Amino acid sequence: MKVGDGSIAFFWKSNWIGSRSLAEQYPKLFEECSMKDSSIKDMRTGVGDDWIWNLWNGNEVLGHVAIIEHAELCGVLDGLRVATNEVDRFVWPYDSSNIFSVKSCYALMARELGEAVMDENSRQVLDIMWGAKVPSKLKVFGWRLIQDRLPTKNLLLRRGILQQMEDVLCVFCHTNEEDVNHVFLLCPRMKLLWCKILNWLNILNNSEDECRSHLLKCVEAQLGKIERRRVCDIWMTTCWCVWRKRNDIVFNNAELDIDELFFMILRASWWWLSMEAKDRLVCSFYEWYKNPLLCL
Repeated sequence: MKVGDGSIAFFWKSNWIGSRSLAEQYPKLFEECSMKDSSIKDMRTGVGDDWIWNLWNGNEVLGHVAIIEHAELCGVLDGLRVATNEVDRFVWPYDSSNIFSVKSCYALMARELGEAVMDENSRQVLDIMWGAKVPSKLKVFGWRLIQDRLPTKNLLLRRGILQQMEDVLCVFCHTNEEDVNHVFLLCPRMKLLWCKILNWLNILNNSEDECRSHLLKCVEAQLGKIERRRVCDIWMTTCWCVWRKRNDIVFNNAELDIDELFFMILRASWWWLSMEAKDRLVCSFYEWYKNPLLCL
C-alpha cells in the first residue's frame, strides 16, 4: 500500500510501515485499542507539520506490554508525514512497475518455491492454446486438460469420490481405467476418431500417447503460422466434443457413434471459424469438409 492522504488505508491493518501491518507489529496495543478499523486519516489530527497521532482515546486502560508498544510506535510515527495531496493506492512490490501481472506473480512463485511451477512442455502447449481462435470456454477447458484437472474417473477415484475400481472404467471401451490420456487418445474407439481427424487434416502419422505431445506434433506438422493455429483450434475442438460426448454417456446414457462425433467436430470447428472470420470466410461447410487446409 502506497499511502497518500490516508483516507483509504487502514492504520492498523494495512501494510504501510514495514513489511507487516501495525496490528502484527504491535499486537498487544492493537488488542487493547478500540479503533481497530480506523483509517490513517482518522488516526491523526493537526494542520501542516503539526500532527498528533491518536493511538488511543484516553478512556482505555492499557496494560504494561501495551504501554511499551505504545511508546515504541510513537517513536516510529514521530516525524512521519504522508502526502496529503495524493490518494492511497495499492502497489505490487514484486515488479518494477508496481503493477500486478500474472507474469510477475508466476516469477515470484517460481523464486519462492525454488523450482519451475510448470515444465517447459506444458508452457509451450499453453502458449499455443492461448493463441487459438476458439471461445474462451475452450481455452479454459484446454488448460484443465493439459494440467490434468478434468474430473476423469481416475482423478475422482484418487480424490475418494469414486470408491470401486470398476467405477473408473472408460465409458467408451469399458476396458481400461479412464484417465486424461486414455479418454482422449488411447481408448481404441478414440484412436479410430483420431484416424479420421488426422486423415482429414492430411497429417500422416501421430502415435504420441500423451496429450501435450500429441498436440505439439499435430501443430509442428504445419508449415505456416495460420495453419498451425487452425490445427490447434481443431485439436481443441476435437477434445471438447469428445468430453461432451463422454459426459452425455455418463449422465444421459447416450451411445457413441464415431461418425456422428466426427461430423460434430467438423460442424463445431467450422462454426467457430465462421464466427472468428465473420465476412472474410471464403469456404462453405462442404469445402471445409473436403479440404480444411485450403480454407485457412
